Amino acid sequence: MERLEQAVADARARVPKVGPAAPAGHDREDETPANVRAPLVGPAVPPLHLRQGDGGQVGQPALPYRRAEPPASLPGDGVVDCDVRTLASIVVHVVGVESPVHEDDVVTRVAGFWDQRSGSRIRAHVLAACAEATAQGAVVRAGEFLWAPGKACRVRNHAGTGIAADRIAPEEFDAATRAVLRGGRSVRRDALMTGARALLGFERTGATLSAALETAIDRLLASGAIGEGSDGYRLMTDA
Repeated sequence: MERLEQAVADARARVPKVGPAAPAGHDREDETPANVRAPLVGPAVPPLHLRQGDGGQVGQPALPYRRAEPPASLPGDGVVDCDVRTLASIVVHVVGVESPVHEDDVVTRVAGFWDQRSGSRIRAHVLAACAEATAQGAVVRAGEFLWAPGKACRVRNHAGTGIAADRIAPEEFDAATRAVLRGGRSVRRDALMTGARALLGFERTGATLSAALETAIDRLLASGAIGEGSDGYRLMTDA
């Protein structure tokens, strides 16, 4: 446990720190990951290595979060000037890069391509385009999240994205929890949450993030994907 906690602390220490500024409207510590002023697509995040006593690795590195770049050409002078079918193809592009992605982030990303802010008219138009893309089968909707068909969920480091914990898909919390447990050893609940949180790029565990991680653990327990013993949690299946 001491080695595990030290490894997590070392991994956090390697993430560069910036000023405490956060996006307007987000005042909870856990709502946005660390380094909110980082570039849109930053360098690869140093991998989080949680090591066993015999030197075996527990956990896997998270991928850096990639934001979709704007298309080479944009029709019209703004989002609402773009017809729904054309806008749907732009939505498919965003989802293809950022899947799974919350609908709010799709709206923000698409509006940003025209250097616009996502007001009510723009939001309604982009969501209509999301519905069109879903109807075409080019995008799969699961609640408030949009997925690229057939694309697996990988753990991504959200540091620098401004993406709040409640805009990360449940499946990604599950994947982060599994990643910490890979390697065969048992991990106690607090260390498991700390490891998953670090993989996702958060420096603190506030109420929203804590609830999401607790729910992920309970969900994996209920499904039989992980098991609980006297020495902690262990990965049961790697599916």
